[in-house]
Amino acid sequence: MEVYVLNSTNHPHIVKLLGCCSEGTERLLVYEYVKGGTLRHRLKELNWYTRMRIARDTATVLEKLHLQSDPPIIHRDFKSDNILLSTNLSPKVSDFGIAKIAPAGDELTAATSETLGTYGYASPGIFRPLNATVMTDIYSFGVVLLEIITGKPAIDHSKEGDEHYLVHWAASKSKDGNFEEVLDPRLRGSVSRMVLSEALAVVDRCTGTEPVGRPRIREIIRALRHVVSISQDDTPGASSSAAS
Repeated sequence: MEVYVLNSTNHPHIVKLLGCCSEGTERLLVYEYVKGGTLRHRLKELNWYTRMRIARDTATVLEKLHLQSDPPIIHRDFKSDNILLSTNLSPKVSDFGIAKIAPAGDELTAATSETLGTYGYASPGIFRPLNATVMTDIYSFGVVLLEIITGKPAIDHSKEGDEHYLVHWAASKSKDGNFEEVLDPRLRGSVSRMVLSEALAVVDRCTGTEPVGRPRIREIIRALRHVVSISQDDTPGASSSAAS
């Protein structure tokens, strides 16, 4: 499946498959080398503008998979460890090993009965049979965006109860409008409340419990393009860290 997806989806923010070989029971895939590390491990050094630009660009990958591929493709393991960064901090989405073709029908139609995904990123209900849809990817994207905003991992086992899930922790902190409590402390003072609230609004919609209430990927891209635009004006010198 991974070979099929990568051969059929030419996109600047998807890692390129250079070749593959098969001998006996051995299988080997050869990818382009993306040497900037993963988003998860580079996140702490990135400023707000660069983080939002990366979020916008990775969202276009889901647009390619969900709307520009025929048939549509569900990634099913969208997470910060699977987003690689080039030397100029351009994102490349990788690891399509458990991707699935979406069935004919609307975007809420389930693709598979397998219970795969990554703990902390998986949409509520994904570990029940017949529940993986393109909206599963939307939820996972929302978790990644929240990681980008907070600088925190999707799962924090040092916290008790539901708050070890980043989504629940952020909801409890920001429910009274205390958005600054959610922002990565390294970024405080460099992001206005208006810009932060717009980014968090995208997270809130993406991580809604009911798939039908989550935004479509093009809505997300439009929202993030606006956030990037106002972030460039909002954060002095932010655009100098990476080309837009």
